[in-house]
Amino acid sequence: MTNIATADLANQLPHILQALASGEEFLLTQDGQPVARILPALTPAIEQGLSKEEWQRELDAWRLEAQSRANRYPPGFVLDDSRETIYGERENAQR
Repeated sequence: MTNIATADLANQLPHILQALASGEEFLLTQDGQPVARILPALTPAIEQGLSKEEWQRELDAWRLEAQSRANRYPPGFVLDDSRETIYGERENAQR
């Protein structure tokens, strides 16, 4: 990621646009402090899209990976990720 000062933004715009097209990212700074990230809209691979076969291979790989995680927890396990539980545990830990 390349840093660019806001003062240089207008002068560097042609270079930035060309670099964005090739996938480069930029960090926009003002007075040395980061204020924004400039990211390419789409990577060339996403822009071109996947063929049906490539898409199917990726989906199959995702399914296999998800299935490998299916039996990680014992039967009846319920994840309690409610806000009350999380903050309650924090309060108890601080006491």
